[in-house]
Amino acid sequence: MSFYTSLSGLKGAQTDLSVISNNVANVGTIGFKKSNTEFGDIISSAPLQTSTIAGQGTRLRGIEQQFTQGGFKNSDRSLDLAISGQGFFVTRDGQTNGQLSYTRNGSFSVDKDRYVIDGSGAYLQVLPTDSAGTVTASGIAATRNLQLPLTSGTSRATTSIQMSVTLPSDADLPASRSVYSASNPYVFDRYDLNSFNQSTATTVYDTVGNPIPATVYYTRQSAPGGGATDSTWEARLFVGDQEVSSVVPATVPPTPLTLTFDANGNLTDPSAPTAYANVQPAGAAAPLGLTIDLGTATRQAAAPFTLKAFTQDGFAAGQLDNVSIGAGPGPVVAKGFIERRSGFSVCTRGARTTLR
Repeated sequence: MSFYTSLSGLKGAQTDLSVISNNVANVGTIGFKKSNTEFGDIISSAPLQTSTIAGQGTRLRGIEQQFTQGGFKNSDRSLDLAISGQGFFVTRDGQTNGQLSYTRNGSFSVDKDRYVIDGSGAYLQVLPTDSAGTVTASGIAATRNLQLPLTSGTSRATTSIQMSVTLPSDADLPASRSVYSASNPYVFDRYDLNSFNQSTATTVYDTVGNPIPATVYYTRQSAPGGGATDSTWEARLFVGDQEVSSVVPATVPPTPLTLTFDANGNLTDPSAPTAYANVQPAGAAAPLGLTIDLGTATRQAAAPFTLKAFTQDGFAAGQLDNVSIGAGPGPVVAKGFIERRSGFSVCTRGARTTLR
């Protein structure tokens, strides 16, 4: 009997050492939970015995895993996630009707179809939400595979351009430049740098989000003198390959917008936003109807040409650029961290996490 008692102790020590060795071996494993061995003593007794009976050794009662919070470690990947506190990530080993697993291993990646998967290829499960991020269904049956979208939102055609510039009061008149003569008269040509003073450019969008370059060319027409105190400039708008008329209906050739400044450099005309005729340049899906607002900040001054503001209200559909994980109704999920010595696949009741 004494031999058996000693042998049970050796076997118990061997089991305990194996569990400790497994914990040490997985110290760098993402989401691993350490285990403890629990032992119980073996005694021989009977209901009518009154004397103390010597124990007969030990036996293994069980190996219990410790579900305590693991330490966080920084990561450079946006899909390395860690749950702070209680909760599990839910994964499914198939796109439909696969087996569910619950895990603390938050090291995810994206497959060729943009599904978020774990290291074994199981699909991360999330609850559906509306456009405001509110969860619309709950329960395991409502979960679905998380797939990253290629685009977000819908495109919007440009309708308004807001801009303000400072035009130099000492600018010359391109029509009076020496390169022009009777045999070579002045004609505006946007490819001829001598035919205008300055230009500004931006990008506008059609109804399906196609980007189209838009450029405004500024040409001085008159300067103060001979009793005149005002200065005038022409602003010619080109969208893509076409010049746009500032008069509706469109004229042929297109009519440029005339800017008038008083002796103090204030813009006196136009005094309100200008609606341009519709234009459909090459590559545009539909005609564009643009309005240009020069505002009150556009001036003529003894200063270099300055573009103060140039904005437009159109945009293309959003393209996927980055992935961000935020707080939802479930446990808090930290992005860019992984949990060391914390997590493995296990089934438990009522634990879930939600990403949105």
